[in-house]
Order: sequence, then structure tokens, then C-alpha cells
Amino acid sequence: MVQSTALAVLLVSLEGTLDHLTLGYRGPQCFQNFLDALGAAAEGPTSLQRRSWHPLKSLTLKFGDEWSTSSDPLQSMFVHLPPHITSFELYLPSKWSNAFFVESDSDRAPLPLPQTLLEQLSSFTLGCDWEGTRWLDATLTHCVNVETLTLDFMGLSCDYSEAERTLSPKILLPKVQTLRLQNIYKPLAIPLFLLEAPGLVEFDIHFEPDEDSEEVYWIESEPFFSFITRSNCEATFRKLNLRNAHITTSELGEFLLNIPSLTHLSLDNVVVETGASSIEALIETEDDAEPPLPDLETLELLNLQPDFPSNQLLDFLESRIPYQIENGQPVFTNAQDPFKQLNVTYRATKEGPQVLDKSKVVEMIKKRGGVHLSFGPTFHVE
Repeated sequence: MVQSTALAVLLVSLEGTLDHLTLGYRGPQCFQNFLDALGAAAEGPTSLQRRSWHPLKSLTLKFGDEWSTSSDPLQSMFVHLPPHITSFELYLPSKWSNAFFVESDSDRAPLPLPQTLLEQLSSFTLGCDWEGTRWLDATLTHCVNVETLTLDFMGLSCDYSEAERTLSPKILLPKVQTLRLQNIYKPLAIPLFLLEAPGLVEFDIHFEPDEDSEEVYWIESEPFFSFITRSNCEATFRKLNLRNAHITTSELGEFLLNIPSLTHLSLDNVVVETGASSIEALIETEDDAEPPLPDLETLELLNLQPDFPSNQLLDFLESRIPYQIENGQPVFTNAQDPFKQLNVTYRATKEGPQVLDKSKVVEMIKKRGGVHLSFGPTFHVE
């Protein structure tokens, strides 16, 4: 309580306004103590309307291992959040924490966020690994003005029934342009089947890194492609970022072939089957078929293995920016191709540095204006 009082006094006495505030508490009661202290401090000579808390527009709130709150939004602590918040990050206690007797209790846990709060947000981050889908229904249904939505699944492992996947009412996210799914444990353990985002522009899919685990979950592209199709966002969808994923080249290739509107693709620590490379999904097509991603402008291949086949990278570049040598100089034969940028970085290694940027192909392509090629060194490890 002493810490809550000190923080409340500090916020009341601050001149000007804060851009952002991050608060972390063990549970709702501790946060309520802070709110009570803030109310008491504001009763002094400092005007309630002038204190730093009231005009705050960006807030991060994290809870530890306790969760006991009213199910009535009008009686909840969230009613007393700053009234002008437009960016809100909320991290809830894990279902594996002491907040729940057993993890399945999280399915029935109340999450009484006021509808008015959710409706005024333009950016919302929700960290939660609770069972079921009630926590999503209680929040996302009212996120009608959210443009950037981040769902941190905190390593969620949950098996949804076929009925849940096919019969659950969909949650429409009418203004979401950027959707980030973070810390996914395995592909089918996330309730993506609930969501529709018709205005989606950027889609980030980040799996939870677990280098010590012997169990590998290979991604199937169907759940993600179904989400894109169901959202009917092909006209707006432009950017895909995939991180810490295991996926076969055939699955990756099939996924990319079905989203030709992409202009930006980032593959960060993406592992494919032995003897293959992720770049194959971008250059292997049927005879006389269109290459994947005809509108691609930027490709990022990050944290590659040091033995990543450089010849395939060069093949990709030549397929996108073909040229002929005339009088010792490149003459580019497809000026209409939109490709502009390739960024490549490698993992640390005991081997020598990469020499890809010294190849003849790269030297020639760099002579075409408007193209940026970047090859991060492989770092020497003693």
C-alpha cells in the first residue's frame, strides 16, 4: 500500500502529461489499492483534470498470479482506467499460475472490460493463455475501432473441438489492419477460427521459440489461409511476417501461391525440412506457371543457417531481376518487376563469413537503380 500511495502522489504531482505508463501488479486487489490511493491523492489541491493519470492515452497493465474480480463491468476496476485511453496492453495471469486452482478454471474466469473502453481503442494488446474462447468473446467483440491488434498467447496449449472450430460465432474486426499473433505454442492451439478481419494489411505470426524441446510442430498452412479467405481481405493484404516456425517447402509454397497480393514477406528463423530451403517456395513452380508473389517488393530472410544455399538465393534474384550482359554491362530485361529489396542475415557460426555479396550476380543487380540488397555477415564464434 505504501508503494501505491507513493506512485499515486507522484502521478498527481507531475507537471504536464505522460505519453505512456506501464504498471505491474500481483492481482486486481493490488491494483485497486493503487486506484484508491490515486483517488485520495487527487482530493488535495491538485485538480483531478490536470493530473497525469486522467489524460493518459497509452497504458500497459500486467497481472501476476492472482485473479479475483467482479464479473460486472460496471463494478470492475477497469471502470476507473483513464477515460481517454486509445492504446491498451493487458497481460493476464497464466492459467498455470496460482490464480487458478486448475488450469481449466480459467475458462470461467471473468474479464469485465467495459464496452466503452474497448470501443475507443485504436491499438489493443491482450496477453492470455486461458482455456476456451470466452476471454476473446469478452474483449474482441467490442473492438470495433481497433486498427492494430496483438494477441500474445503466452505459449497457449489448448485443444478445440470440431464443433468449436466450425460452429462458434465469428468475431468481426472491422478496422484491424495489423494483426499480430505472438508466442504460439503449436499451430492448432490458437482460436484463429473465430476471427475475421476484412481490412487486414499486415499479418505477423510468431511461434514461441523452444530450442530445448525435442518435439517439433510443423505448420499446416490451411488454418491461416482459411482465415485470409474467410476475412475476404485479398484486396488489402500486403505484408506477412513469419517467425520461429517449422514448415515444409510445399506447405509454404502452397500458402504463398494462394496470397498473390503480398508485397512484403519476412521469414525469420523459419526452418524447413532437411535438404531443402525456404527460398525454394519462391522459385519452384509448375512449367509455364506464374511465379509466386508477382507483386513482391521486399523479401527478408533472417537468422538463416550459415550453410543456407547461396546459389538458390542467386537463382531467386535472377528470376526477379533478369538481365543480359552486353559490352560487359547488365541490360535488365524485365523493368516491370516490382521487386526492390532483399535483406538477409545469418546465425552465428564458427565458419568463415558469407561471401554472397561479392558474387557476380549481386554485383550486376546492384547496378539497377532502385534495388537494395543487404547481406548480414555470418558472425565468427570462438
